[in-house]
Amino acid sequence: MHKPTIPSRIVLATDTSARCDRVQGRAAQLAPSWRTAIAQKCGANLTPEAQG
Repeated sequence: MHKPTIPSRIVLATDTSARCDRVQGRAAQLAPSWRTAIAQKCGANLTPEAQG
């Protein structure tokens, strides 16, 4: 077996609504343990298809 790769950045695309709190919380929990940064993309820059 090979050693799992830890990402260097977590990319979080969000529309900043209340329903995104769980995803943002999980990213905030993972970032320190993975020693990585969170790159957040706000909904104003997302296409309607990506917003779901």
